[in-house]
Amino acid sequence: MKLYELQKLLIVVNHVNNKIEELNLNKNEVGIYLAILSYEEIDDINNLFSLIDYSLAQSKLLPYAEYYILRNLNVAIGKDKWRENIRYALENDSFEIVHRKVIDIELKQKIYNGVSFNLNIKDYSYSYGTFIAPVMNLGLIEDVYLHIIKKVLLSNNAKENISTTIQLSALFLNNLNTYEKLKQLFINTTKQNKYNLIFEIPESFINKYYENSLLYIKLFNEYGFDFGINSFIADSEDYQYLKELKPVFVKADKQYLLDTEQNINVLKIVLESLGIKLIATGVNNIEELDSLNKKEIRLISGMIVDKLD
Repeated sequence: MKLYELQKLLIVVNHVNNKIEELNLNKNEVGIYLAILSYEEIDDINNLFSLIDYSLAQSKLLPYAEYYILRNLNVAIGKDKWRENIRYALENDSFEIVHRKVIDIELKQKIYNGVSFNLNIKDYSYSYGTFIAPVMNLGLIEDVYLHIIKKVLLSNNAKENISTTIQLSALFLNNLNTYEKLKQLFINTTKQNKYNLIFEIPESFINKYYENSLLYIKLFNEYGFDFGINSFIADSEDYQYLKELKPVFVKADKQYLLDTEQNINVLKIVLESLGIKLIATGVNNIEELDSLNKKEIRLISGMIVDKLD
């Protein structure tokens, strides 16, 4: 972060903290989303509100104590334009499937293909991270995810020996209609084809909606799919649910794995005893790779993967 950006951030944080104290609110119970953007006095007010709306939507997707800085103004378009683009993509299949590899650095081989997707509109390609916040804000998360899942299912990836993994957002899973629509999609697409497919459920969703999670896992198993857990931060130190659910793998951000010591050793022992793989995500450079290797964490994903080919 540049110095002037840090100075602006500190001003905003101090202002927010003062307001919380004025209102006599409990800081531990107040959720605040923080985004930073630059503008000029001559900027069009409608465009400015579009920038603010987009930036705040992005900040809601970030982990606790993180903030969002808008750097690419091309993605900060208004809600109506986003709705138009997303509807166009759904009607014209303008979503592009891209794969993010998970590799075993010891065996030097790919073990999973992680699915992500881009939104291609005319001559511009929006990455998942730039358009998923507007998708959520517009209430189109169910439409988009069902479209992508169907697209992956119809690709018939059982011809590959390597499984494909799809991350499912908590917002998508928490929709009351999702379960029945997923079930109908599986009925319509799995009659003729078989798949090496693993659905990923966020740990936070499992902890908050355990019974609903069981329903989804049962549904996946019924149609021959496996499941894994992503965004793992050991919300609960009781790993009993891992023994009960037995996911294929657990995905945890590299920072969590590098910042904690004792809990990771316990976690690794539990996972190894259950035959559950541990995958470090967001590994972007050699230093992080080496640090994980010292902790004997061999399965990784992130930008560093492409540099190792």
